[in-house]
Amino acid sequence: PVSFKPWAIDLQEQQQVIQHLAATVAHAGRIEGERGVFLHLGLEPEPACFLETTAETIAFFENEMLGEGLIHLQKIAGIDAATAETWMRRYLGVCLDTCHSALQFESPADNLTAYARAGMRVSKLQLSAALELDGAQVSPEVLTPFLDEVYLHQVIARTKEGELTRWTDLPDFLATSPEDLDIVRIHFHVPLHWEGGEALRSTAHTMDDTFWRAVAQSDCRHLEVETYTFDVLPKGVGQGSVEQDMVHECRWALAGLNKAGCSAQP
Repeated sequence: PVSFKPWAIDLQEQQQVIQHLAATVAHAGRIEGERGVFLHLGLEPEPACFLETTAETIAFFENEMLGEGLIHLQKIAGIDAATAETWMRRYLGVCLDTCHSALQFESPADNLTAYARAGMRVSKLQLSAALELDGAQVSPEVLTPFLDEVYLHQVIARTKEGELTRWTDLPDFLATSPEDLDIVRIHFHVPLHWEGGEALRSTAHTMDDTFWRAVAQSDCRHLEVETYTFDVLPKGVGQGSVEQDMVHECRWALAGLNKAGCSAQP
């Protein structure tokens, strides 16, 4: 996602980012030309990061990378403008994480459509789900089990008026005692097949039939089940051992793909 948004990188640092990404594209082009190996870098939008939303990611690609980035790429690789744009679109793309998409209250199906319209390669799809609950269910008793010292758990909540409010980490959210919240989503990956409980649920519902059809119609062929929180999951979230939960998750994902007509293989 380039950088952490609260660090507020300055213009000079943003210039370095553009130059480094252009150099990466040039390097990928040389590798394919010399060795026939096709590599591409997928930038991954994430809450509280420089690239956070789909709109920010597309704007960065169109305004910076297809602007100044092309000038740097032409100089570094010794290619003309048309070839530079072809390379930029071929070797620089986006990694779409469905958990991050849901946290922004975006639709991953709409995200795929938006990236396709912008001519951005979807390098990889990370299939993952965030923690979700109604605002009325928020309490320390419900959420304290999800506090850990390992991962950052950004929080985004939608008010009843439809506005989004953001917190950098779960302890920050719990310390504010916010009111008038409709839906709260927390960057805590939960198993895809987990159906939730009395107060808590997951954002796996955003990966609906429309999403799987969009996946089937997209050019992306690299999908990854990306739940990495098994070592900090509270008791009762998941169904068994890590191995058993991983098998359940992969079966859950394969079922969605097969329903959309994909002959998916693990």
